[in-house]
Amino acid sequence: MAVSVCRYDKIAMRWSGDVRAELGDAVDFVLDGGPCQIGVESTIVDVTGEIPTGLRPGGVTREDLQAALGRPIAVHSTSRVRVPGLA
Repeated sequence: MAVSVCRYDKIAMRWSGDVRAELGDAVDFVLDGGPCQIGVESTIVDVTGEIPTGLRPGGVTREDLQAALGRPIAVHSTSRVRVPGLA
């Protein structure tokens, strides 16, 4: 299991209790798959343009994404949109 929820300006939560405490009534339910095995934020990829662009690395590698999409993924060192977890 990997992290799949965090507020925009927060670091990733690592267990369901953190999710419930942070999000409260904003979500109807939390799927609890046990303690997080990968303690990094989600991979973020911008697919709105012609070339998919990695905005933040995470648990899914660039190589895995390229294999799934069947095409290269550009990676920018900076993003127009600030994403948490990216220095």
